[in-house]
Parts: sequence; C-alpha cells; structure tokens
Amino acid sequence: LADLEPPVTHQPPQTAPGSDSYWVVDEETGGLQCRSAATKVTLTINQKPNAPTLSYPAKNDICYGVEPPESYIITASSSTPGISGYQWYRDGILLPGRTYDTIIITKPDETGAYTARAVGPAPTYCMSDPSPSQYVTVHTLLNVTQPVDQVICQNGTAIFKATTTELIQNWQ
Repeated sequence: LADLEPPVTHQPPQTAPGSDSYWVVDEETGGLQCRSAATKVTLTINQKPNAPTLSYPAKNDICYGVEPPESYIITASSSTPGISGYQWYRDGILLPGRTYDTIIITKPDETGAYTARAVGPAPTYCMSDPSPSQYVTVHTLLNVTQPVDQVICQNGTAIFKATTTELIQNWQ
C-alpha cells in the first residue's frame, strides 16, 4: 500500500449569512497524475438570531418563605422571526430544560445574574449572543431563632427575643 497524503483542509473566509459553492478535486502529485472528477460542496451560513431583550419588574429582589409566596418573572423576547425557543443561564451557567420565553424565580438558591439566548429554527438551532443580564436576589428568613413561650404573673412584663443573621428592616 502506498503512503496516504494527509487530508487537506480549507477554511472559507465567509462569515455573513448566505450560500457559497466550492468544487473539490483530488490529483496525484506523482505517477500518472490522475485527477478525480470535481465534486461540488456548498457552505450555507444561517443567520443567528438577535440577542433577546429582557423584561422584568423594577424591584429585583423577593422574599422566600413568606405568605403569600413571592416570585420574580423575567421574560425574553427577540426581534428575529422564527425563534424556536430560548435558553436561560444563571451566572453564565446553562440551566437545562429552561427553554421557554419566561423564567420564574422563587427559591434562595436561584439568586444570581440571569441571561437568555434566542434559539433559531431547525435544523441548525443557531444561538444568539446573550441578552444583557438581570440580577435577582431571593432573601430568606429561615434562620430566625424564634422567641420561646413565657408565663408571667398578672401585671408582669414579658420580653420576647428573636434573632437572625439577616439584615432586618423591622420586626413585627
């Protein structure tokens, strides 16, 4: 068997959406210099969607463990037609399964900076650049040390004490 030549690569300079055709031929460098028939290959560059814009409430923090429960809703939208979905990220990390235009944040471990990418149509599912981020803080008061029951005599004084490591605006 003859030694095989290493494969030859070509990196097309095109970056804009559209299609370009190339013809590939193989030719021996020695011997009879046999040459193959030209084979047409087409490079198609699909346009990626525009980065989505995010809409959300002005107040970017909520409390966890309160009644009624609070949630924070961020909605992504893109001006590019034909979007097949969105992909959400928290602190730059992909959130698997979060592919709808809306994300609902409710739990303390969901605190972070949220971004979304628009996903183009099949078969390529080209992704947009990330949206600007929106930081959301979910506060929790689960570490409150509750006061203990007290029994006092009539006209006596009771003092109830509760503590927490959270910054408290006021106690009720």
